Amino acid sequence: LLLHSWIQVAGSTALAVRLPSLLFSTATVLVTYAIGHTLFDRPTARLAAVFAAVDPTAIMFAQEARPYALTGLMDGLALLALSGYGRTAVSHRRRWLWLTLFVLAVIGAFLAHYTSLLFIASLFAVIGLGLLIERPFRVKEMLIWAGVGLVVVLGVAKPFMVAMSLSDSANISWIKPLTPAAVRVFFMDLLTHPAIPYNALSVSACVALLLLVTATLVPFRFN
Repeated sequence: LLLHSWIQVAGSTALAVRLPSLLFSTATVLVTYAIGHTLFDRPTARLAAVFAAVDPTAIMFAQEARPYALTGLMDGLALLALSGYGRTAVSHRRRWLWLTLFVLAVIGAFLAHYTSLLFIASLFAVIGLGLLIERPFRVKEMLIWAGVGLVVVLGVAKPFMVAMSLSDSANISWIKPLTPAAVRVFFMDLLTHPAIPYNALSVSACVALLLLVTATLVPFRFN
């Protein structure tokens, strides 16, 4: 829908239909810098932004008229919102603004591409783990995030049901049922697909980033 609306304004030339992906990818670099600055410091933020700017997969997605660049941007905004909510000494009102951004970002990520469910589930797993191990146990904070999770579920439920109703559609009939074997094949293809020679490096970097973010977010306190 977003691309369709854009085409009505900018036209359907190759440059026009690919320009949104370029803009989304550029914005993702800035969001990466903001995440690094929020969680660590400016040198770390600059280094993270450089890695985001030169990542081969991100560069490829920036040149395609597909939703992957937008998905990356929404995922980044969700992580930024979570970082800002948990790491920054902000006012009560501003914390609710971070939560609002988080909800909008994760719903937007799912609407951009269903694979964001993996990232969204990882974020909620980190949040839940952090709250469970925190002492004293914060009931109010747990209820807040349970409410956030409910809003997210309600936000993605309708699109998910529509997608499932189209299971016989040629658009998604190629998607295999979710089984352990299918998951294993997916990641093996991701690591070895010849179209993206740096996939192994990209996946390793993503895993390392997830571990780093988990190690950073779990200890902090939800003040």
